[in-house]
Amino acid sequence: MRSFLILALMFSLLGCADIGLQRSSAIDLKTLFTAPIVSREAIVLEANESKSDRVMIGFLAAGPIGAIATASTEEDFSSPKAFNYTFTLTDGSKVNVKSFSMVEVGECAEVISPNDSDIEIVRGVERDKCRYIE
Repeated sequence: MRSFLILALMFSLLGCADIGLQRSSAIDLKTLFTAPIVSREAIVLEANESKSDRVMIGFLAAGPIGAIATASTEEDFSSPKAFNYTFTLTDGSKVNVKSFSMVEVGECAEVISPNDSDIEIVRGVERDKCRYIE
């Protein structure tokens, strides 16, 4: 009986291996601007799940042991860390951008928006691509 259960579990897990993912739409990477970075501040974004959610998922996935294991995770486990960048555009205006990317202050950076996201991609580029305000 035990070997039957193990075989049934193994076949059910192997049956999930054929699931394929297909992108429903293309990723649109649009360059918003290129400008020098004036400042960078480390921030913590809003948590995408609560600790009680993690404990419940752990309990459902692995019973009491899973619940105990997920309850002992770090408090800020689901709080992603990012950066808030300040850029000075050629007209003198300042723009704040949130990003997971890490680029040094003073560098010239290209800000790219994937599918009009709130979290942008900040990519360092050559200094001659920036127009600095004198």
